[in-house]
Amino acid sequence: MKCLISCYSTTGNTRLVADRIAEALSKAGVDTVVKNPVKQPLDDVSDYDIVGFGTPTMAFKPSLGFFEVMGQVPTQKKPVPAFVFCTSGGEPVNTLRTMASLLMQKSFVVIDGLEINAETNFPVARQFGGKALGLAGKPDDRAAA
Repeated sequence: MKCLISCYSTTGNTRLVADRIAEALSKAGVDTVVKNPVKQPLDDVSDYDIVGFGTPTMAFKPSLGFFEVMGQVPTQKKPVPAFVFCTSGGEPVNTLRTMASLLMQKSFVVIDGLEINAETNFPVARQFGGKALGLAGKPDDRAAA
């Protein structure tokens, strides 16, 4: 089985989670590759049995970069199994649902989703004590396992 994980990450938190997911899948015998969709656009995913999509949460929804990336992903010729994940420094609210909706429009079949809490990177939240919310140093080994 082959898996592609397309991960848009702004600060490295989401990429860390993508790498940990890839590591776990590899240990389970799944040939997994993680790609940065900004540097390696998704043209053809037909070589993969499942595709994962990851993004940070910004303003209670997927990041603007994720929307840009999705605009470049072609509609698939046949349904492709997919999973979604996001990182957030607070409440991801509709992030996974929005991601799934966009992917379904491109003929992906979203089978699961994962939300991971991470240390906030929003400057205002950090200035006013965002680190004190119990998320300092997140995601860590326990959260991404």
